[in-house]
Amino acid sequence: MSYRNREYYADPTAALAIRRAQREARGAGPRAGKKEAGKRPEGNAAGNKGAGTGQARGYSGPREGWEALAGAVVLDAVGEYREARAQLRYPARRKRAEAEIGRLEKFFRSQWFAGLAGIDGEALIERLRRENE
Repeated sequence: MSYRNREYYADPTAALAIRRAQREARGAGPRAGKKEAGKRPEGNAAGNKGAGTGQARGYSGPREGWEALAGAVVLDAVGEYREARAQLRYPARRKRAEAEIGRLEKFFRSQWFAGLAGIDGEALIERLRRENE
C-alpha cells in the first residue's frame, strides 16, 4: 500500500511505522515475532482488565496513538538517514545512498515533518551530519 503525505509524495517509511505502532499497541514489542504479535492481552467483553476500553494495553486515547505513530515515522526516517550516510563510504553504493539522503532531507524540511516531530528539520539534519564526522 502506498502512503502519501500532505505534500503528496510517497512515504514508504510510513507503512513500516504504522505496522510497528500497531504491533506495539497490541502489546507486542517493536521486534516481536509473528507468534507474539498475534497474542491479545487477557480480558473479555465482560470487563476483565479493562477489555474494550484499551486499558489492558496501556492505551489512553487516540491522541496517544497518533503521537506514537508520529514518533515511529520520525525514528524510522532518522534510522534510514543514518544507514544511508554509512553507505556513502562504499563507491558502489554511493549513488543510491545520495539519492536516499536527498529524499530524507526533503522529508526533514517538509511541513509534514514539522507537524509530526515539532522540531526544526534543518537542525536535525545538521546534528545527523555531525554524527558521521
